[in-house]
Amino acid sequence: MASSLLRAARCRLIYLSLSAPAAMDTAEINALVERLVADHPAEWERFAAGDDSDRRKMQGFFTGQVMRETRGQADGRVVAKVLARKASNGR
Repeated sequence: MASSLLRAARCRLIYLSLSAPAAMDTAEINALVERLVADHPAEWERFAAGDDSDRRKMQGFFTGQVMRETRGQADGRVVAKVLARKASNGR
């Protein structure tokens, strides 16, 4: 019984690893964020200089744009880190 459970678990892991979409590289997300910032300078200014409420709204905007462009394949946590890093660099 234990070996059949172990075999089923292995099969499931193999299936999940083959069927899961490939995670996007951070460099790809960086390039996409750079393009989105260039395309939406007013929104970026609101994100970079806004208060907490405005910043959250604009983070949602940019994260949504990234997700739309990548068809949901980007990791939202990575997008948030890229946005925060770009804002802290003042660019």
